[in-house]
Amino acid sequence: MALLRSLRRCSQLPFKSFLSDEVPPMGIYETLYAFKDSFGRFMGEQGTHPWSQGFPLTTPLTKFGGPELPSSVEVTWEDRFYPKAWGHPLLRQTIADYYNEHYGSQLAPENIMIFAGGRPGIHAILAFLNKHVQVRISNTEWPAYLDIMTAAGTDWTVVPCTRENGFHPPNAAYFDRSNLNAKTHLMPIISNPGNPTGHTRFGPELEELVEIAEQPKNGILLDEAYEMFHSPAVSAIQYVKDLDRSNVFLLGACTKGLQCPGIRIGWVIASRQNIETMQNFSSFGMGGVSHPSQLYAVKLFEPDRARKARAAVEQHY
Repeated sequence: MALLRSLRRCSQLPFKSFLSDEVPPMGIYETLYAFKDSFGRFMGEQGTHPWSQGFPLTTPLTKFGGPELPSSVEVTWEDRFYPKAWGHPLLRQTIADYYNEHYGSQLAPENIMIFAGGRPGIHAILAFLNKHVQVRISNTEWPAYLDIMTAAGTDWTVVPCTRENGFHPPNAAYFDRSNLNAKTHLMPIISNPGNPTGHTRFGPELEELVEIAEQPKNGILLDEAYEMFHSPAVSAIQYVKDLDRSNVFLLGACTKGLQCPGIRIGWVIASRQNIETMQNFSSFGMGGVSHPSQLYAVKLFEPDRARKARAAVEQHY
């Protein structure tokens, strides 16, 4: 009876979660919740205009010759097995072929790691970043980078993005070593094309950025989610000289140009050694990515379909 009375008293005490309450939602989600609280539904539902959040079109761009989007994917008994930690071999090869065709690269499947969207890829890179690596990021980048870095305990400093520099800091600003000791290495995070500014580094400017990033003590994380929104489509992979001896990380996803955010497929392109580190993390921290989603992504990358998609997205935007 004494034990029961004690349990009853405990049940009346305020609940205290074992989890940290220092985990606010990403900024854009705050607007989603506020909108729902005010109007009773989320932005993006019928009759609303999602002007302040990412809301990719998921219907064919028929006006510009865009291809149909797959309506189904076949799932066999083998696809119900556990997925490989690094990604489905067919999708890794398909993505390598895509970049090699369109950007003249020489990617191997071993340079590619599949994630459940772009954010898990960013998180995996930052979560295992060595402590002597400092991130450089402009103050107009996508807010989720800051949320992930805060959660991961990343060392980062801001590169000013101002009216004076056209909201487009020069490449050298990201690698300024003033007041740094010799042990500190630098890794800028840049979305390219930029989210939300739309500014894009391409041609000689992008080539220079990659050249600096491949130098000793340097690296870079380039988020290329909006790759197809530039005319022509742009990827830094075309300028990488020696990926396997660099700390260049390129991020892609099926979200924007391929118009399928709901399948949650993203990928990281990096050196084989860095891919191995991330796949080791996946073996205990992710367990791989849905086979049906990966097989759907393979369909999106069918060569003729991908060519039509690139052309249609470019014309549409």
